[in-house]
Amino acid sequence: RQDVLCTTMELQRDSLHAFKSNFFFDDLIVALGSDIRSADPAQREIFTTLDQNHLRGDVTVGTSSATTRIAPSEPRLERFLPGELRWVHHDKRGYVLLDDARIRLSTLEQIGKWDAIDPFFQNAVDSARIFKCRINHTPGTTNSYAYALLPGRTAEQTARFAEKPQVEILSNDARCQ
Repeated sequence: RQDVLCTTMELQRDSLHAFKSNFFFDDLIVALGSDIRSADPAQREIFTTLDQNHLRGDVTVGTSSATTRIAPSEPRLERFLPGELRWVHHDKRGYVLLDDARIRLSTLEQIGKWDAIDPFFQNAVDSARIFKCRINHTPGTTNSYAYALLPGRTAEQTARFAEKPQVEILSNDARCQ
């Protein structure tokens, strides 16, 4: 018997709407999103971030045709078409796409100010290389996503899971969530 914890929410912020659920199993997390849309016809960009943190070591990506390692010394901005990217690994975490998604992956340097988060850091500017992986949604339509997060995994373990995911998505729509 495996224990499962589930969290779910309905997001309504400004013109953006989404249902988001996470299912926590013993050794993986399944993230589902549905009914992702904006009521604002001028909305140019809608995305779901899988992860964003300091770049620590290699990033490995598995596409439908190859596995590629991106070294920390190689700043990259990659865009993957729906169904092209199957999995990503960074800093002992694997991400396996369970549907066809448009992915944007970056290991570029970012500059930011901390005072918006904590006034103690007034006017403090920081820059660092950041690993950022996100699903790009299509404005003007209703979108969804499904992916598995594999904590504490190697790139090889992530690749093996992606070959034969131990997860089956039965339903991922607004009615279900």
